Amino acid sequence: MKWEYEKACIEAGMEEEKIRELRKEFDDDRRKLNREKQRMKRNGVCCVSLNRLLENRDLDIPDSISVEEIAIKNLYLKQLRECLQEMDSADRDLVIAYFDKNTNFSQYARDLGAKRADLIYRVNCIVRQLRKKMQI
Repeated sequence: MKWEYEKACIEAGMEEEKIRELRKEFDDDRRKLNREKQRMKRNGVCCVSLNRLLENRDLDIPDSISVEEIAIKNLYLKQLRECLQEMDSADRDLVIAYFDKNTNFSQYARDLGAKRADLIYRVNCIVRQLRKKMQI
């Protein structure tokens, strides 16, 4: 079975050896993500990306969580979504970048021309404000 990235690599003229190495990396990453997902499911952890939260999409909630916990979680998520939407766009972008695992926060700071430590301090201030506003 050839994946889309393999087809693209072949069309680009990449050597078979390089494609095999790339396939191995992708397979290793996929297995690692699947193990992490299974571990989180066993532990009853529910992860939600901020982007997904802002998009107001349905959330995957493990079966092991009680109805009461789901209701409480949904109330907090709704409240957090509202707080994030009321936030200044620069602050919201900063918080999303900080908590997004796909974002290299050090590079993000360099792109903004700011010190990483200053941005982390700002994120901590924003999170404190969110907690206070949400009363948690």
